[in-house]
Amino acid sequence: MSRTDPHAPRAKAAGHGDRKLAASAEAKAAGGVEKLLSGIGVSQGIAIGPLVAASEPALEHTRAKIAAGGVEAELGRLDDAVAKSRK
Repeated sequence: MSRTDPHAPRAKAAGHGDRKLAASAEAKAAGGVEKLLSGIGVSQGIAIGPLVAASEPALEHTRAKIAAGGVEAELGRLDDAVAKSRK
């Protein structure tokens, strides 16, 4: 594997574990809570600092029975909502 291969094993920096332990102890001493998060990183290295977690809100829906005479009106509302969402 070449050095530019993103899947090539990387050497860890000396003292990396020591810095992590020091940061952990510092966060705990400051009354903070340490939480390990995992995911797909966008760059190499570690980050220490405030975290802003973004997520999609929960989808809310209700169930209702539609009378036979109201089906066409509901289909029209659905078509209007789909068209509006695509603008």
